[in-house]
Amino acid sequence: MNLATGTVAPGPRWDTGVAQHLGGGLAMMLSSDQGATLGLFARTDPDAATAEPAAPASPVTMRMQRRALILDADGYETPVFSPDGRHFAIQGNAYEYSLGVFAFPSLRSVPATTLGEYGRPDTWSRHTIAFGARPGVLLTDGSRTWEADELAEVTTATAEDPMWLRLQAAVNSVSGRDG
Repeated sequence: MNLATGTVAPGPRWDTGVAQHLGGGLAMMLSSDQGATLGLFARTDPDAATAEPAAPASPVTMRMQRRALILDADGYETPVFSPDGRHFAIQGNAYEYSLGVFAFPSLRSVPATTLGEYGRPDTWSRHTIAFGARPGVLLTDGSRTWEADELAEVTTATAEDPMWLRLQAAVNSVSGRDG
């Protein structure tokens, strides 16, 4: 619905909020169907990226791009871009609480892990992912941040550590990365 004109017309089909790339001019949204989700990218009106937050919202033209990310389930949350725009994270899905981090613009999966069982709200909040202020750092357990080179080296974890860290330590230990 165009609020300025009152015109009602079919719109784009996506089922999450729209994540605006911090560099402006690009948005990402997810479109799900029972067994899969497409991460769709669209170029946005350059003037919309520079609008003041207090300014009234104006319609933005979105030009869908030909490239998409394919995810293996539905029910994900709105993507979150890192402050430097080089990564984005997607959390959730209809079958398990998962977290996937992807390099941007390559769409290469960086880490991906299961955070907990679906239907158990005590395992992980579906709304608590954020990137740290430094490039390439995902803030995940609220008490410290982990960079890629640190995660590649970790081989021990305790029961108090988050599940994703325990899994990474186990994988590194089995693969012989213990020094």
